[in-house]
Amino acid sequence: SSVAKLLGETLITNSGKQSTSEVTSGKVTILYFSADWCASCRKFDPQFAFMHSNLVAAGKSVAVVYVSSDKDAASFGKYFDGMREKGWAALPFDETTPYHTGIFDSTKAG
Repeated sequence: SSVAKLLGETLITNSGKQSTSEVTSGKVTILYFSADWCASCRKFDPQFAFMHSNLVAAGKSVAVVYVSSDKDAASFGKYFDGMREKGWAALPFDETTPYHTGIFDSTKAG
């Protein structure tokens, strides 16, 4: 799929590693760029989760994929743990760098 070409073949989910196509097939896929260290991001998380739950409740088929800007794997794991329970997926931490390099620096988020 075109989403798999963009994100790679594997995502992390609540069930462990799953194919990107399996997670995103037939769904609108939202890439959620965020990080544990980003205070603005953490403030936005509940609003984004509320929007996502409303879409799902309305019968919309949506997949959320977290693209981490965390500084290390431990921070990624801690932050993503809160997303897993919502049914969201994530790019494996070591595969995220090409997708976000400089994004927070250029927007001065945090």
